[in-house]
Amino acid sequence: MKYSYEEIKTEALKYTKRSEFKKESWQHYKEATLLNILDNVCSHMIIVKKNYNETEIMKVVNKCSSYSEFRKNSTYYRYARKLNLLEKIKKKFKIDYPLKRIKEEALKYKTRKEFMKYSPKICYYAHKNNLLESVCQHMKSKDYREKWDEETLREKSKEFKTIIEFKNKYSAGYHFMRKNNLKDKCCPHFISGKKSPHNIETYRNRKTILYVLKIDNIYKIGITLKSVEERYKYENIGFEIVFSQEFLDGSVAFKIEQEIVTNSNLIKYKGEKIFKYTGITEMFVENPIELINERIKE
Repeated sequence: MKYSYEEIKTEALKYTKRSEFKKESWQHYKEATLLNILDNVCSHMIIVKKNYNETEIMKVVNKCSSYSEFRKNSTYYRYARKLNLLEKIKKKFKIDYPLKRIKEEALKYKTRKEFMKYSPKICYYAHKNNLLESVCQHMKSKDYREKWDEETLREKSKEFKTIIEFKNKYSAGYHFMRKNNLKDKCCPHFISGKKSPHNIETYRNRKTILYVLKIDNIYKIGITLKSVEERYKYENIGFEIVFSQEFLDGSVAFKIEQEIVTNSNLIKYKGEKIFKYTGITEMFVENPIELINERIKE
């Protein structure tokens, strides 16, 4: 626990509104939210109720340059939807491109991919209004049936170890392989891209890293056969590795992890999900390093 109840309450008493508390003392505000004491420590604050009528909403709309920008004002957007104002607001931001302008823009590009990349608004407008086929007639089309054959598939697939890696780079080749049932014939070296089951046999007699991450004042325990950085390379969140130890027999690391996750309910984190691809069952509000060291000594 980063702050005690008394510290959070003392800090909250400096402010008259929750918005001020959140802006000026974010760490105390966040801790109060995690501990589920926000209503308690903010009981003295003034509750400001704003009148979100059509006039007020349209004032905000007039300050925005696009509909997507207006949507970022979540409160105003929510009330606009309740008042059935969204169609009116969309019409205000609607842009009509003449056909001549769309054709001129499309002629600048050789492929639809380039058109979408460098002129996304006009390309999307053409797609939405069923004009894409007519304005893209000059563009090159890819004939994947001629490009992909068994020999090409065999050579290209050698660059990859798994089907998912191959699919991400050569989606047309992947579909050619699936359609013609050529995996065993042309790509027998592919290993399964499925996630390994999380059980003790997965880690037995294999080098395994037991680790603890720190995200702000939250801690996460875990084990991995890869490096920790590789394990979380697709997570768009910062963290600090506060503990890391490699075990030659991963079953030991697995047992330690499972014992701590199962027997440490008092310090379990119960807030919102933090990582995109990982749940919260292995997350704690206190550092579990001492618990790990005790079990290692055993």
